[in-house]
Amino acid sequence: MVGCNNTIFGFATLTFFVMQCWGKKELHIGAFLSMSFEDSGWLAAGSLPGIHIAFEDINNSTDILKGYELKLVLKDTRCNKGYAFYQFVKLIQDNPQMVMILGGDCSLSTKSIAEASPHWNLVEVSYVASSSLLSDKNTFPLFLRTNQPEHAGNFPRISLMKMFGWSRIATIQSSELVFASTVNHFHELLSLNNFTRLTTEAFVDDAKQQISKIKEEDARIIYGMFYENQARLVLCEAYRQGIYGSEYLWFLPGWFSIDWWTKVEESVPCTPAQIKKAAGNYLSTIEGLISKNSRQILPTGKTIGDVRDRYEKAINQSAYEYDMYYASGYDAVLAMALALNKSVGILQAQGKGIENFTYNDNETAGLLKSILYSLSFNGMTGLVSFDGHGDRVGAQYILQFQDDKMVTLGYYDAHQDKIVLYSNESFYWPDGHPPKDRVVIQYKLVVVNFGLFVFVVVLSCIGALVTVMFLIFNVHYRNERFVKMSSPRLNVLILLGCCLVYLVVPLHGIDSSMVFQYYLDIVCQIEVWLMCIGFTMSYGTLFARTWRIHVIFTLTTTERKAIKDRHLFAIVSILLVIDIIVLSTWQHLDPIHSVPWYIAKAYDGLTHSRSYVEVCSSNDISIWGGILICYKGVLLLFGAFLAWETRNVSYSELNDSRNIAISVYTILVSSLVGIPVLIFVKEYPDFTFCIASFFVLISTSLIIALMFLPKVIALKKVSPPGPDNPKGCSVVTYRSSQIFLNPSYLQPRLYGTSIKPEKKEESTERQKSEST
Repeated sequence: MVGCNNTIFGFATLTFFVMQCWGKKELHIGAFLSMSFEDSGWLAAGSLPGIHIAFEDINNSTDILKGYELKLVLKDTRCNKGYAFYQFVKLIQDNPQMVMILGGDCSLSTKSIAEASPHWNLVEVSYVASSSLLSDKNTFPLFLRTNQPEHAGNFPRISLMKMFGWSRIATIQSSELVFASTVNHFHELLSLNNFTRLTTEAFVDDAKQQISKIKEEDARIIYGMFYENQARLVLCEAYRQGIYGSEYLWFLPGWFSIDWWTKVEESVPCTPAQIKKAAGNYLSTIEGLISKNSRQILPTGKTIGDVRDRYEKAINQSAYEYDMYYASGYDAVLAMALALNKSVGILQAQGKGIENFTYNDNETAGLLKSILYSLSFNGMTGLVSFDGHGDRVGAQYILQFQDDKMVTLGYYDAHQDKIVLYSNESFYWPDGHPPKDRVVIQYKLVVVNFGLFVFVVVLSCIGALVTVMFLIFNVHYRNERFVKMSSPRLNVLILLGCCLVYLVVPLHGIDSSMVFQYYLDIVCQIEVWLMCIGFTMSYGTLFARTWRIHVIFTLTTTERKAIKDRHLFAIVSILLVIDIIVLSTWQHLDPIHSVPWYIAKAYDGLTHSRSYVEVCSSNDISIWGGILICYKGVLLLFGAFLAWETRNVSYSELNDSRNIAISVYTILVSSLVGIPVLIFVKEYPDFTFCIASFFVLISTSLIIALMFLPKVIALKKVSPPGPDNPKGCSVVTYRSSQIFLNPSYLQPRLYGTSIKPEKKEESTERQKSEST
């Protein structure tokens, strides 16, 4: 009897389950996953086992869709928008009636399906498509997602920049439209926070030029938005161009696969190790992928831990790779099931059934959409709910690549706009500190040693003072024949010119540590004017006097004419007019000013130290300087030639001929050595200043000494007044006056010949006759 009862009970139970299964109504869900891809994108095949587990749990649940069975119809999108739309059309045409759409996963293909599905009144729920474009409800009215849009990660990225003091960043993105809105949103946040966007680059197949531009801008913090296969291409190029190391930091998407850098491709000429080195300790942001509460019971009656264990077992037995978004896929299926389950009672009250849904039923589509917007349940990824754009409401987590894996360091608190870090985790920086968003450049002005500067200034002042004393001497004794016959008015020009040149020496050592930049520019201009005018007044006068000596001793008696001081003044005046014209034109068209001349660089990984000196320059200084150097160089060479031609003149009293020649040679040598030092040796300011000052002071002082010391000495040798010398004039000066006033007094000699010295006896007799 007991056995009979057991048999009857078993048969009844079997009959119940058979009737229940036989009586279940099928609801078909079309799923679009990228099981493969052609050019770009990422694979979602690894999330498929998690989706199968969700369908299994829902179909076995006694609380969700009782009397219904969900059926999965899978389509591969290849992460291609055109092929995805083709698959969508085939799904509509060749398969049973769909009630909802799961996916897609790749934003590129999801976009084309989400645009088309409203025309068939199909609500679509994605679990991984993150493009910010999909939040536009005007274009995608029936699209929702259990993952957060990519632009949600921009807020924690900005917060990270604030945390580490970064305000300069470069962005590079794939040219696909799905990334453009996310990057544009990031740019808007940069502007709102007064951050600097160094450059924005987009690439199609090759990122060489884009990476080169980022390198040119010296960007250290880089925001990248692209698929993981494109990330390998971009980071390979970054490695090849040297953009890697502890001083660089990348922001990369958080949805890359775990070992995305290890995949080898022919189109990427780098090893996985090189790509990983270029990526460095990059940062990512991502929504919560799986709740840490393993005991949390799901609406299906299963726990999070149970679903996770079953997924890991299934993925290990499949040919797919682990996909961190399997939990989000599970929640997407669960959200659709809960919406369908809630719609059953509402539709039955209206005399309808969800199983009777058609592609023309916009009311049921609207009902499912409104139910989804109102849902709130605990899923695999935590509390699942949607905002007004159909996007998942949830937290954003901060991840960093450390030791070949992504480490979750904390999360972003949107209410307080800050990063909350876990106590047991921390950021890792190879150098012990986060990278800087720029190379800190420290500029160091290298100035002339103050002691050297003071010493040279003192020497210049002494030189100028001595010059003034000789000027007073020249004026006071201008009527004395030994001064008068040397043309005292011309001597004034020489002395004034030398005084101006003395003043140039201190000016050359002045820098911005002594005066403001504005006044330093004026100092530069004064320095050039004083040097040019002073050189012309001193050397130009010597040149004119050398020319007079040359004329006296080289022309024949019939050709020779008396050359007055006014002729020499005319020569100097012409030279000064040329100077004034060139300098005025230069001053008007291309003003000279102080500019930094960098002489040394040092880099310690954080700071660039750049030493510089301040030099006087202009935009076209090579042209203007060339004009002056050529003009004065010709003058120097011609003066040296004239001095050489009169080198054997034995009458040193004649306009200081030999002293003038020595002065000309001195200026020529000083110019030949000093000018190249000033032009080419700017790296050592003390040396440059010392050499330049030495040649200027020596040549100027030598000119004054040669031209005026003999006159002071001659003053002491003047014969006292007497019957034969009533004015106390020296016999030598008197004879010199005869030579100067009457050039025929001397017998002419040919070029290159010297005037022989007179015998002692003849000289004595002539002196007597001259005295008589």
